[in-house]
This record gives sequence, structure tokens and C-alpha cells, in this order.
Amino acid sequence: MAVRARGRENERPTFAFFEMKLGEIYPTLRKDREFLTTIIDTLKVEREAYRSLHAYIAVHGWCT
Repeated sequence: MAVRARGRENERPTFAFFEMKLGEIYPTLRKDREFLTTIIDTLKVEREAYRSLHAYIAVHGWCT
């Protein structure tokens, strides 16, 4: 997903796609806004690839 966020505009992930993928990994936490916000906040302190994904998320206003 981090690579797609830097790719062509029509291939970049959407919030709905991000939410769906997290729901596949953590089905019991599907639609849990607090969990989603925690994951997004964690991205900004993780590896460089995740920091760039967090920057993409911030620009697009996910979870605001």
C-alpha cells in the first residue's frame, strides 16, 4: 500500500480500501475508529515507507 501511495494517481489507495484491508487482517476490529486512528498514528513513527504512507493519508484527510 505504501508503494501504491507513491504511484500513479488512479492506482493510489483510498480510505475505503485501507479500511477494508485492515478489516481483513483484524476482522474483530472492523469499523473501530480508535483502532484505525492508532494504526494511522503508528505509521508516522515506523519505517520510512510507512512514514510516506502516513504523509499520503494526512494529505487526503483520512480519519479527520
